[in-house]
Amino acid sequence: MPTNVDALAEASRRRWDAIIVGTGMGGATLGYALAKARKSVLFCEKGRSSRSTSSLKGCYAEEHLAALPKSPDVSPSAAFRNAGREWTEIDDRTGRRVKSSVPFIGAGTGGSSALYGMTLERLFPEDFAPGNCFPDAGGSTLPARWPIDYAELAPYYEQAERLFRVRGSPDVLRGGDFRPPYLDPPPLSPGASELFHFLGKSGCHPYRLPMACEYVQDCNGCQGYLCPRECKNDGARICLEPALKEHGASLLEDCAVLRLEAGAREVTGVVCRSQEQTFTLRGSVVVLAAGALFTPEILLRSS
Repeated sequence: MPTNVDALAEASRRRWDAIIVGTGMGGATLGYALAKARKSVLFCEKGRSSRSTSSLKGCYAEEHLAALPKSPDVSPSAAFRNAGREWTEIDDRTGRRVKSSVPFIGAGTGGSSALYGMTLERLFPEDFAPGNCFPDAGGSTLPARWPIDYAELAPYYEQAERLFRVRGSPDVLRGGDFRPPYLDPPPLSPGASELFHFLGKSGCHPYRLPMACEYVQDCNGCQGYLCPRECKNDGARICLEPALKEHGASLLEDCAVLRLEAGAREVTGVVCRSQEQTFTLRGSVVVLAAGALFTPEILLRSS
């Protein structure tokens, strides 16, 4: 895993088949597929590896900070970074700094999937026809249909559910043909089982949420913080790590992408900053998978 100055220089000298900006659910999954196809893949991750010995696992960064003695040396930003979370404040439209506006999103290997609650639900077929669901919404720009439909995505849903080892039970309200390849979930606790059967007897249709989780002993669900027990099937665990260990991909952590350089028809360079130096990476394909907040930010800073 390149982290020193020489490795950064080597990464900038190569021309990669694919440069993946971000290692969350989107970037890690695509990079894994490309690496398996024997493409040279470089992942750029703004945050740190969740495998780092300094990683804060099993609790929220706020809990960790609250337990520390009050001191000017205690840095919330450092705690957020070690917890796999974004640590920088965002600006408002006037450019003034907004206080206490650090977004609760992932920044580290796995991105926000390292923090998520592991639930992986499919959209309903009608979700692909939003305008048809709201015919009386006068003046709305809501399209009648997406350019793709549920049937086109269904095979990819199945691939993703198998890849992330999703466990759960079908939602019977989706229709009789809805049978995803879920693995069996573990037995419900006595309290959850009682509630499940009570809801069923009351005319409801409860089902087990599809969870990308291994449910190891003492699993706590770990929603909102890094998992310490190897049971959360996130982008890093399922895709990034195999891409690095088994298929020759490379990772630059603590590597912030500043902007993309581009001509009229193609991206010509990915300008990054790491270890107090700025450098440019080049690849045949550049995948911008930095999340809903930072992907547009990078584009707005780019030519």
